Amino acid sequence: MPGALDALVNAWRTQQFSPGARNVLAGDDSTINARADVAHHASWNSLIKSDQFGAPDGSAFHLGLLPMPFLGNLKRARVFLLSLNPGVGPHDYFAEHQVSDYRKALEANLQQTRDVRFPFLDPAHSWHGGSAYWAPRLRGITEGVRRRRNLQYREAIDICAQNIAVLELVPYHSATFKMPQRRIDALASVKLMREFVFRELLPRHRQGDCKMLVLRSRNKWLQSGYDGADLPQPTMPRNAYISDRDAEKAAETICRFA
Repeated sequence: MPGALDALVNAWRTQQFSPGARNVLAGDDSTINARADVAHHASWNSLIKSDQFGAPDGSAFHLGLLPMPFLGNLKRARVFLLSLNPGVGPHDYFAEHQVSDYRKALEANLQQTRDVRFPFLDPAHSWHGGSAYWAPRLRGITEGVRRRRNLQYREAIDICAQNIAVLELVPYHSATFKMPQRRIDALASVKLMREFVFRELLPRHRQGDCKMLVLRSRNKWLQSGYDGADLPQPTMPRNAYISDRDAEKAAETICRFA
C-alpha cells in the first residue's frame, strides 16, 4: 500500500493535464462543478480577447491553467512551506501557452521527475510573476544558506531550489479565495495533501528531519480531524512572508542535510 507521499504524487502523475484543458483532478469534479465562479480560458489569445480581461476575477478558479498542488521536489526537499492556493495573472496564461520551457517545467513538477526543482528560484523563469512573489519571500532562507556555507549567492539559490517545496491546500489558481470550508474539505486533492502533511510530513518535522512553515490559512489546513496541535503558527500571516527567525531555522535545516 503506497504511503501518503506516493499516493499524492501518483494521483497527479497518472492524470493528463495541459494548458487550455479543463484541468481538474479526478475526485474534485462534483465539488468544482458546484461552484458558480469558475473561469476557463483555453489560450492566451482567448484571455486577452475576453470581455473579462482586465476585470477583477475575484475568487474564480482558472481551470485552463495547470494546477499547482505543489512546487519543488517533494522527495528531496527539507523545507516545506504551506500555503492556501496559487494566485493568477495574465502572465500565467502567457507563460503556459507561449513559453515552452516554462510549460515543460510545470509539467515536470506535476510529474515529480527525479531532477525537478522549485521553478521560481530558477533564473530562467525570473521574468514570471511567480518569481516576483516567491523570490523575496525566500531571500532570508537563501541568504542564511549562503552565509552558513560561505557561497556565492547564485550557488545558495541553487541549493535552495533543490531543498524548498511549496504545498498548496487547494491546487487551483484564483485571484482571491472564498471557497467555503465544507467544499474545501470535500475536495479529493485536499484530502491527499492533508494525508501527506499530517501523516508523513508533520512527524518528520517533529523529529527534526525537515522544517515546515505555515505561511497562511493555518485554520483551513486544520479543518480535517487530524492531530495538528503543533502545526507551526504563521509568524507574518498578513503578507505570507517568513520571519527572520524562521528563515534562519530553515537555512539551518537545509545546510544540515544538503
